[in-house]
Amino acid sequence: MERMRRGTLFIGWGAIIPGRETMASNVLQDAMVFLHKLESEGVIDGIEVVLLEPHGGDLDGFVLIKGRLDQLAQLRVQDDFVKMIIGVRLVHSGVGVVAGHSGQEMQPYLLAWADQERRLLGASEEKS
Repeated sequence: MERMRRGTLFIGWGAIIPGRETMASNVLQDAMVFLHKLESEGVIDGIEVVLLEPHGGDLDGFVLIKGRLDQLAQLRVQDDFVKMIIGVRLVHSGVGVVAGHSGQEMQPYLLAWADQERRLLGASEEKS
């Protein structure tokens, strides 16, 4: 039996929309309660929250959610998750939710990349 592939969901956000600072704090607290509940129920493997120092870019922080790919895909369309993301979008600029690969889980992705590169680019480069 093939083991279940794992991955990540990256939820990033930019600056707080002026005038919504208190609301932003409440939204973050509610999101953490929700995500920790998912972790305790075994829906996700874990979360990591990162707040970035000022760096001249537009990313102020992110949450990395780890879990099985199928569970993460289901989570993205779950009503409570969608409501959480809407809440974050109402208080922060530049909110994004992106699937990702990390650690050993990058290997199948990198192998697929190399295979497609050989198949698509190798053939065109040989004709040049």
